[in-house]
Amino acid sequence: MGRILRVVVPIFLILALVATWLLWPRKASVVRLGGSQPELEQAISESRRRLPEFTAALRNAAEGDRFAIRGRFKTDAGAEFLWVKDPIPSPKGYIGLLDQKPVALAKKRGDLVLVKSEDVVDWMARSGGKSIGGFTESALADRQKSRR
Repeated sequence: MGRILRVVVPIFLILALVATWLLWPRKASVVRLGGSQPELEQAISESRRRLPEFTAALRNAAEGDRFAIRGRFKTDAGAEFLWVKDPIPSPKGYIGLLDQKPVALAKKRGDLVLVKSEDVVDWMARSGGKSIGGFTESALADRQKSRR
C-alpha cells in the first residue's frame, strides 16, 4: 500500500497543479489600439446603455456574486482602460480595487480607485452561475479571431 501511495500521490499532485494552471483565470493583457475601432465603440455604447442593469445586479448581489467594471483612466500617455473589481456605487461613479497592473497610470494593482460614471467602458457580473456584460472583451476576442 505504501508503495502505491508513493507513486499515486505525486502523480495526483502534478495533475492538480496542471489543472489549476489551466483553469486559473488569466488577467487581461495590454492591448494597444490605434485609429477608429467601430466594434469597440459599439461595445462601449452597449455597456453604457445597459449600465443600470449592472447597478441593479450589484445592489441585489447575493453571497458569491462577482462584479467588475472596466474604466477609462486619463494619463499623460493617453487613456488606459483597466478592470476594477468589487465596485461599489458612489455618487460620482464606482469605487473599487484596481485589478490589473497599469502601464502608464500612477497606481498599482489593488489600489482603491474611483471610476466616474462617464468613464465606465465595460462591466461584468457573475451571479448564480450566469455571466453578463464583458462587451469589450467579446469585441476584442472577435477581433483576435478575425486576425488569425
